[in-house]
Amino acid sequence: MLGFVFSILSAHAALSSCYSNLERDMPLIELTTCFNGSCVDDVLLLACGGSLGFNAEFQSGYKVECTAVVEGTGYNKISQPGECSYFIGDYRLSDEHTKLLSCTPKGSDDYGCNWFPTDLAE
Repeated sequence: MLGFVFSILSAHAALSSCYSNLERDMPLIELTTCFNGSCVDDVLLLACGGSLGFNAEFQSGYKVECTAVVEGTGYNKISQPGECSYFIGDYRLSDEHTKLLSCTPKGSDDYGCNWFPTDLAE
């Protein structure tokens, strides 16, 4: 699933492609996010990816930061996410805490949940 998101966000060289709804001027990507069974209505605010890294931010304060793995050369260069770190606010989640996260999309074509570790492993 994550490949779908990053195929949209993949970029060449040092450029990156982003979905940004920080100004709330685009259709909302809504989802329900949960941590250890406590759930909130959430919105994807930002999702970027390229050869310098991949990241996403949500209204709830959940954030993902991933390194980039770049393969190929020239026009055949593809960036994919490498190692990811997960945060709630400025608090970096341990592996144990990361397993307590879950997400349910509110739309049928929503890709916001692909930023959650249970989906990243698929």
